[in-house]
Amino acid sequence: MIAELCGKIENNKEDELTGNFFGTLRYTGFEKILQPLFVKCIRPEKLADELKNIRGGYWGDKIHFWPYDSPAEIDVLLDFEEILIGVEVKYQSNLSGDDQLEREAKILQKKANGREKILIFLAPESTCLEIVTNRRRKNIFNEFGVNLSYISWENVLDELNKLQLADFDALIAKDLIDLLKLKGFESFRSFDSLNFLPKVEEDKFYVFD
Repeated sequence: MIAELCGKIENNKEDELTGNFFGTLRYTGFEKILQPLFVKCIRPEKLADELKNIRGGYWGDKIHFWPYDSPAEIDVLLDFEEILIGVEVKYQSNLSGDDQLEREAKILQKKANGREKILIFLAPESTCLEIVTNRRRKNIFNEFGVNLSYISWENVLDELNKLQLADFDALIAKDLIDLLKLKGFESFRSFDSLNFLPKVEEDKFYVFD
């Protein structure tokens, strides 16, 4: 990641972004950076309550990268005692088939063992709202008991800038901020009057129980 930040390499690979972002965060406490980002950024906002209940502490053994399980490969799997979270990361590519998120939801259903299940689509804001809203209309996510949600990279960058951190945690956040800016996620979000992702009403964006 440092070589990319210093302009030594140009990298548009999605897997590199996934590994750099989540791989760096696992070296700090979950409650320090990733949990606040999830709570602030996840849509629909109702799911934030589920994420607030995750207990902190060491979590390096609870994050898994690209664990293959037929019929799909989830980019990041967060296997907590209270909840199972899958994260599908997109940068400059499309979904691997129209049913990719449905296949990943099926994996979460199989692995959850009765726990709450959230599938997060982490992507540029220009694509995540439409993709997730269209797919949430399908009963399959309800059948699997999976809460399908989205987080935009632009919102992540905004919230990273707001975190009050010190020392090592602040250094980690700064590197991630620089990385997301390099990827082009700063856009026009610096203008407080602009909001490219409309606030989702409960009756328009159904939240599965």
